[in-house]
Amino acid sequence: MVKFGGAIQSICSAASGCPITLVSDNTGATFGFKFGGTNTSTGFVLDGFYAGVDPTGLTFGNTGASSKFDASLNNVTLGNMSTQNTTTFNNLPNGSMGSFGVTGVSVTDFKMKVSGF
Repeated sequence: MVKFGGAIQSICSAASGCPITLVSDNTGATFGFKFGGTNTSTGFVLDGFYAGVDPTGLTFGNTGASSKFDASLNNVTLGNMSTQNTTTFNNLPNGSMGSFGVTGVSVTDFKMKVSGF
């Protein structure tokens, strides 16, 4: 198990976030990812966060409450590679989902396990 310390001011602080594309064959998802600490002087404090490998998978988490943060996925688009047809609703080659995010949130006693590798 590894325990973290220190802080992160931001990840991808550009207004639209850092562009990320996930592709499988000709179908994919694109979005801009943005993450930052709400407190401009301390950033997002990593104290209390941990990660580790155990026999059943990879575990991430934190103990107690985290500092507050803002996170967003901007301009999320899902679908097949092509241009969007503005005259039809059904069978769009690309479907815009809009933007999603949270502002000023924190997590308490978070634990996530990734398994099945």
